[in-house]
Amino acid sequence: DYDKTSRPVINDSTTVKVHIAISLYHILDTNEREQTFTCMLAIRQKWRDEYLKWNLLKFDNVTSVKIPSDSIWTPDLVIQNFAGDKFNDYMVTNTKVDSDGAVLWLFPALIKTYCTLNVKYFPFDTQKCNITFISWTHHGDQLDVLYSEDFNNSVYYISKNQEWSVDVNTGITAYRQAKKYACCAELYPDVTFTIHMRRGSLFYVINLIAPCFLIFLISFLGFFLPVESGEKVNLEITILLALVVFLLRVGESMPPTPDSIPILGISMFFASTMVMVSIALVMAVIVTNIYAKRNSTEKCPEWV
Repeated sequence: DYDKTSRPVINDSTTVKVHIAISLYHILDTNEREQTFTCMLAIRQKWRDEYLKWNLLKFDNVTSVKIPSDSIWTPDLVIQNFAGDKFNDYMVTNTKVDSDGAVLWLFPALIKTYCTLNVKYFPFDTQKCNITFISWTHHGDQLDVLYSEDFNNSVYYISKNQEWSVDVNTGITAYRQAKKYACCAELYPDVTFTIHMRRGSLFYVINLIAPCFLIFLISFLGFFLPVESGEKVNLEITILLALVVFLLRVGESMPPTPDSIPILGISMFFASTMVMVSIALVMAVIVTNIYAKRNSTEKCPEWV
C-alpha cells in the first residue's frame, strides 16, 4: 500500500524535515557577461519515511537496503536561481534506507545558476555564488528544508579549475530562511549555499597587465625619436590602437553595466596609459609642426 505520490507521514499534520548539503566537485564556467555560474555538485538529502520501517529481528538484522529513488517518495526540491536551458530531472540513483525509516539520497548534478559577479577588482577579485534549494509545492508546515552542521558540506576536486579556487574547509557556507510569496499565505523555507571563490590572476597579469605596462613604457620612446625619421606620430598612433585592442578584450568579457566596470580599465593601467599616449601623440604633432616651421621662412611665435 506504499504511495510514492504522498508525503511519507502517517499523521498528515506531521512535518517532513529534509536535511540537505552539497559537495563541490568541479567549477566548469563563470560567465561574467551573462552573470552565470556552472558547476558539478553532489547533492545530499536526508529525511525520515514513516512507511519504510521494519523490525530487525524479523529480517535477519538487515539494517539498511538500497532502493531506486524513483520507486519511493522524494522531496520536490528545486534550485530557485536555476539558469539552465531547461529544468532537468535529477539523475535516478539508489537511496539508502535504514530500518528506522531514515532515507539518504545522494546524486550528482550539473547545474547552472544566476550569480551576480562583481568585477570591480578584476582580475584580483573574489566572488560569491549562491545555490538556493526550495520546495516547489510544499510549504513549511508540510516540508521543512534544513541545514544541519552534522551534515556538512565539502569540496572534493575531481580536477581543479585553472581560473578559480575554493578553500576545502571554508569554501562553502549555508544559511536558511523562510519567506512568503504572492501565491500563498504560508511560509516557504529554503536553504542557500554560498560558494566562495578566488580568481587566479596570473593568467591576466601575463596576458593583459604586463603587455599594457610595456606599451606604457614604449610610449615614452616617442619623445626621444628624432623628427627626421618621420615616424614620431605613427609610433604613438600605433600604440594607441594597441591599447584599444586590449580594452576591447576586457570589454568583451565584462557585463555591460555601469556598476561592474573594473578599476583596472578605469584608472590603474588602461585609462592612465591611454591618457599618456594621447598626450604623447599631441606633443609629437606639435614638435613635428615646430620642426617644419624651423626649416621654412615662417617663424614660430615667441611664446612657443
